[in-house]
Amino acid sequence: MEKIRVEINNVEYELIVCKSEDDKTQGLSGTDTFPEGSDGALFDYSESPETELIFNTVDMKYPIDIVFVNDKDIVV
Repeated sequence: MEKIRVEINNVEYELIVCKSEDDKTQGLSGTDTFPEGSDGALFDYSESPETELIFNTVDMKYPIDIVFVNDKDIVV
């Protein structure tokens, strides 16, 4: 998976990017800890913005927060 750096309110984060259907389906399922060196994961649904989303957290051993960002980079 690709990694990118983003800045939010003058704080820089390194994110894992899940673009392919396989990456999005796998996501973070089956992981004991969040991948080292990453601050979050970005699931790119820009090509299908009206898609109903279901996030699978099977066998994750840690809590997560999910934030949705629209095409204007605003948290919705």
